Amino acid sequence: MKLYADEDIDRALVDALRQDHDVVFVSEGAHRTLSDAWHLMQARLEGRILLTFNHTDYRFLHRVWTSAFNFDIDARTHGGILTATRNLPAVTWLPPVRDVLSRYNDLYGRLLVWHDYKRDWVEDAWRPETSHTAN
Repeated sequence: MKLYADEDIDRALVDALRQDHDVVFVSEGAHRTLSDAWHLMQARLEGRILLTFNHTDYRFLHRVWTSAFNFDIDARTHGGILTATRNLPAVTWLPPVRDVLSRYNDLYGRLLVWHDYKRDWVEDAWRPETSHTAN
C-alpha cells in the first residue's frame, strides 16, 4: 500500500514499513512545517493512507472531510487515516499497523484508531446524514 507518514512518526517505523510498502515520510522533505490539512490533502492527492499520532486534529479533519463528502460538497474524501491514542515506539505499533494493512484492501474515507490499552483498532464511526436523505 501507499502510505504517508507525518512528522510524528518514528523513523524506525517508517523504515520497517518500507520493506513492504511505498512510504512518503514528511520528515525527509521540505514540507515538515505545513498544516495537518495540507498533509491530509497531499496524501489524498497521492492516493496514500496517512499515518500519524496526532489523533485529535486528524479526527477533526476526518469528520470535516466525511461531512463534505456525504453532503456532496466534495466528490472525494481522504485515502484513509491510521492513528493511535498516544505515541508508541515502532516495536509496539508496527505489528498492529501491518495487521490492519493486510486486512483491508482499501481504507478510503476511514479513520482507524489503535487503542494500545485495548489492543484493538476502533473505527471513527462519524457518518452524518447525507443531503440525499434529508429531502
